[in-house]
Amino acid sequence: PVGEIKFQRSTMSDEDAMVRIEGKDGSAFGVVYPQYDSSKHRVKPFDIGKQIGLAIKTWEPGVIRARYRCYDYGFRAPSTCLWCELLPVGTPIPKSAGGVWAGRETEIEILAVYREWYAPGFTIPRQSRVLKEMSKGEYYRFSGQMIVDSSIYRKDQTVGEKVTSIAAQLEAHGVKCKKGRKATTLDDHHAMVAKVRLWFENDKIMIFDTCPNTSREHQVWSYKETRDGDPYGNEPFQTGNDHTCDALKYLMAENLTFNKPDLGVYNAAEGD
Repeated sequence: PVGEIKFQRSTMSDEDAMVRIEGKDGSAFGVVYPQYDSSKHRVKPFDIGKQIGLAIKTWEPGVIRARYRCYDYGFRAPSTCLWCELLPVGTPIPKSAGGVWAGRETEIEILAVYREWYAPGFTIPRQSRVLKEMSKGEYYRFSGQMIVDSSIYRKDQTVGEKVTSIAAQLEAHGVKCKKGRKATTLDDHHAMVAKVRLWFENDKIMIFDTCPNTSREHQVWSYKETRDGDPYGNEPFQTGNDHTCDALKYLMAENLTFNKPDLGVYNAAEGD
């Protein structure tokens, strides 16, 4: 419609508009993840289970699959949930998917972000209904728990006469939660970001193009700058355009692996 582009531009930051409207590369703005390359890491959807089945001849769908959910809460700002699956070594990626692994078997484990939910203004009961509906028929690692921001465990909500937390409300509405790693220092924040950055650098993450907000935010999330263009010291990351980035950070901090580790105890004093 006439005037729509002008209106949409007025709702965005300059950096966001340059990526979403003008089609420019977000890496020009001092972004947090310059290693993210949409031509390499954004792919067309494919049947993940079918491709894993080609890599692992005898497997039990719903048991061995390494599916996860990760969540970042918002109300005025968007809440977001990402559905992800870890692909084992040797998974053939269809040529039609595009991306760096198109037409090849994976040589490393790859995390595929295959679904997203991204919306502001949803109450917890309404969010819970949406998340359960979008998760129907799937099993997730961590006993089905969703990895969430540790801050939502604060008891800063009032429901009736009861003081409670966002996490407790999600649990009460049937969405199981697992407290994500808490970043207590600036070094913790940088370490969590560095892990995601390393996975992009090593082409270990792919994002389905049905997850546009995940792709966009990983392109445009930027460092803060002073008026002189210098970096901030204590709070280096911009707020906004970071909701899916935060959710993925929480998940990546869990040290994901397709094959569950052997929990046997080795006694060094006794040898083998």
